[in-house]
Amino acid sequence: YIPLAMRTQNGKLTDEENLRHALCGLVSEVFEFKCEQSHNHLAAIYEAGDVCWMVAELCSYYKLGIDDNEILPSGYIELTDTTVAKLMSHIQKTLQGTPLDLKFIRSCLVNILHETILSACYCCDWSRQMKMSEAMERTLDLVLRRNIEKLMARYPNGFDEERSVNRDE
Repeated sequence: YIPLAMRTQNGKLTDEENLRHALCGLVSEVFEFKCEQSHNHLAAIYEAGDVCWMVAELCSYYKLGIDDNEILPSGYIELTDTTVAKLMSHIQKTLQGTPLDLKFIRSCLVNILHETILSACYCCDWSRQMKMSEAMERTLDLVLRRNIEKLMARYPNGFDEERSVNRDE
């Protein structure tokens, strides 16, 4: 997923600008997802895809890989605002040149994805018809597939600044 998602990254930005974009975007997309999940399930699925894209941008910056199986663990670790604040603080320190704990950042990103997919799972009808682990796997596949389809339609030849500003949706 990460290489496909990053083909729509803005190639004109520096690494530091991409990092800032990913951090601001992650906060924004998690908020949008949370707003949609209770009343507009289809929009929530698309917002979950946007959360995944921002996480992919952070993974790309830090050269981290995340396996699908890590996002779908049997045990649930609740993501708190404190965890998000710690992640943002830690990354902000990185921008100031202090050492970086990649294990901590990776753990936070896995938890963000896990909570997003778990929450998105409840937006899908099948979550009541199968085991939660199966429903989460199906939801993750749906979210990532729809996100790539949306990006391929929007940016058939890779990122295009004009198309990013002037779009129908």
